[in-house]
Amino acid sequence: PDKPYRYLDWYRREDASVFFGRGREIRELYDRVTAPGCPPLVLFYGQSGVGKSSLLTAGLLPRLEGSHIARYARRDKTAGMLGTLAAALGVGLGDDIVAAWRMVETQTGRPLLVVLDQVEELFTRPNLQQPDELAQALDGLETLFADAGRQIQGRLILGFRKEWLAELDRRLAERRLPRDEVFLERLGREGIAEIVTGPQSTPRL
Repeated sequence: PDKPYRYLDWYRREDASVFFGRGREIRELYDRVTAPGCPPLVLFYGQSGVGKSSLLTAGLLPRLEGSHIARYARRDKTAGMLGTLAAALGVGLGDDIVAAWRMVETQTGRPLLVVLDQVEELFTRPNLQQPDELAQALDGLETLFADAGRQIQGRLILGFRKEWLAELDRRLAERRLPRDEVFLERLGREGIAEIVTGPQSTPRL
């Protein structure tokens, strides 16, 4: 890259080589989504601006590419949460998302991990044409995860701001959806030092 820092911009997949400061947190999230027996749904949350999207796209997903099929999508206001998930699976709203998910895993021979980010926008930027957007999304998640006999191999990560945890967790609990939680704290002294010194860690950088 021309510049080793992106400052206040979020880090994307192509910035993975200059993404430093979150090694411990990446490992924790990696272990959660790859360990056998872990819930298929992971709630990944933290305060606004703490770096959730950067950790997902430049930290976690590149490390999963050798063992998983990894796809990242931000909630599309027009499509809604379920429509965004369907698009990430390569199908349209109303299509069988379980069949689409399984097809990816069958064709590739690897589990699929999907990140659906900015989920809080269904509350902060609602689509007035879809007043039942959350209920529709929960219906879709039920088809994926509630029936153990139909369960897919991979994981779904929902990324969102921490103030919406209670509401989302309550709605997921009502549907008896198995889930795990990972909270991303603000950077500490060690992480900040790694960000500053990281670019000199390899000759190429």
